[in-house]
Amino acid sequence: MTFDEFLEKLDKNNHYYGDIVRSFQRDLERKWVVIEKKGQDLVEVVQRCKDAQRFPVVDKKLGLVFGCDSHAVPRQQLFRYHYYAGGKERPYVDADESADRYISEGHGWFISRMRPRIVVAGIKYRPDQFDKDVFISYQVEQQDLTRDEKLAIIRGERRLR
Repeated sequence: MTFDEFLEKLDKNNHYYGDIVRSFQRDLERKWVVIEKKGQDLVEVVQRCKDAQRFPVVDKKLGLVFGCDSHAVPRQQLFRYHYYAGGKERPYVDADESADRYISEGHGWFISRMRPRIVVAGIKYRPDQFDKDVFISYQVEQQDLTRDEKLAIIRGERRLR
């Protein structure tokens, strides 16, 4: 995805628009982040990010996947973008709280470099079908099954134990 395509996804009237644009533009130029669209190939996009050592932050509202060196700052930036969509007069939220609230308020989910086999999502997050495919593939990965058994579960031909 190009930077211009990313900009098209954003609301220019959002109070935090300028900040998120500057932050991601800098990170893209430094190759600290890659941005891809979230779609039916989400399992492959997540795996591609992980293979490139860019661990994904998946944003539900924007429909984007951010492959990152570190997930904390993108979560902070994305939370503030969503938070300030409610108006610039909202109370200040510090960086650490922003990163945590991004997950706890259900804006998206991520996979950490420290725990690459675990999807981190908040209780309020409501996964769509693309998310469910990733979540199922991660559950299946944890099972002691043959390759064919895992594929049958992913295809919906068999249930998880």
